[in-house]
Formats: sequence, C-alpha cells, structure tokens
Amino acid sequence: MGERVRATTYFIDFHKMSESDGWGEMVGMMTDLIRRENPQFEFIAGHRRLRETHQGYQKHHPLVLNVARHFRCPSVEFSEYEWSGALELGGDISIANSRAIIVVDAIRTGDTVVKLANEVRKRGAEVRHVFAYMVRPEGEKRKRLMERMKDERLGLHFIVSAKELLEKMRVDGLMSEEQYMLALRDEDFA
Repeated sequence: MGERVRATTYFIDFHKMSESDGWGEMVGMMTDLIRRENPQFEFIAGHRRLRETHQGYQKHHPLVLNVARHFRCPSVEFSEYEWSGALELGGDISIANSRAIIVVDAIRTGDTVVKLANEVRKRGAEVRHVFAYMVRPEGEKRKRLMERMKDERLGLHFIVSAKELLEKMRVDGLMSEEQYMLALRDEDFA
C-alpha cells in the first residue's frame, strides 16, 4: 500500500501557535493534564519529525522542552527525518533504569508514539503514559487508537480533539471558514 493521498488534508501549524499567546496556554494545559494524572516519571521523551520544505527544514516547536521546564526535569527528543523513518536520540544521554512519559502535540494512528515508546524501552527506561495536546481521529478510528495504546501498555491522555481545535482556530481567525469546512471532510473524521 502506497502513501495515502488526502485531498482534504489540513495542517495545524503548531509553530504559528507557538508565536502567539496560545503557546503558553498549550504548555500550561499540558502541564495541568500531567499533574492531574500524576504519573511517576524522571524525564519526558518527545519526538521531532523533520520535514524538508522549500525553506529548508520545518521549524521546531519546543513543546517537550517547555513542559519539562515546568516539572524541572530533563527531556530527550528523538529526531526522525521524514525520508528515513529511523529515530535518533540526540546527544549522549543515558535514560536506562528510569521512568518516562511521552509528550506530543498530536496523535493520529499511534505509529510514531509506539515507535518512540519502543525506542525508550529499548534503552532501558519504563514508559506507560502518553500526553497529547490533540488527538486527531474520531469515532471508530479513535476507538482503534485507544485500543492500540492499551495493547502497547500506554495510557493515552489528551486535551482536545482535532474537531474542537479546528473550531477554536476558526473562531480565533487562524483558519478561514473555507479551510475549516475542507478540514472537516478529512478522513480522520469519517
């Protein structure tokens, strides 16, 4: 099966949000969610997928780093270049015999999160919780995602659904009505 084609693809620009007042709000809500769930952890793991654009590589928004600062704990990021799929841990960081949580801005199928959890576990750390700002799929697709996370021994905690975030972006003027209506036809909402 080839790469999926999505005529109605929408893009939520987290970098654009990071330049606005919404970024501090996002970090604060993630911090509050983690505190409410109260997992035991020594560090936060994250994922950075680097995509090549006409301007070089996509800019990075430091959600993991900012959340880790709130908890005064270390963070590690696994970088993945879009064309290779391999995860690389930057720096010479030992995470063995420790507990981690995973923090991501968005989750769709769980593929990246599972890959990240496996990398963390392969390095000797325990990970049982994933905290996402946004979960994309709705309905049966959401149910399958939640089942997959359970099968992988990962509790998934999130703040907002993609539909809710799209509505907020439309209301806040970060997306036009036309973009909003196109986005609602995305396959994640079927």
